[in-house]
Amino acid sequence: MTTNATWGGTVALNLTLHVYCPRCNRSVEIDMTKMPPEGKAIGQTFRCMECGRPGQNIVSHKSANHSYPGSKRPK
Repeated sequence: MTTNATWGGTVALNLTLHVYCPRCNRSVEIDMTKMPPEGKAIGQTFRCMECGRPGQNIVSHKSANHSYPGSKRPK
C-alpha cells in the first residue's frame, strides 16, 4: 500500500506540496522528487526564504485546480 508518510509515497500518489507564508503572502511549490524517497514527509516544516518565518503546508492532488494564497494567478 502506498502512503503519503514518505516523500516517495507523496510523489506516487500525485500529491503536490505548496508552502504559504502569510506574512509575505508568498506561495512556493516544493519539488518532492528532490527529497529522499524514504524520508519522512508528514510533519516537515519549511521556512520562508524572505522573512524566515515558518510556512503553512498545503497538500493537494495534482489534478485539483486550486488557487493558493500568495500564488500568482494566470491572466
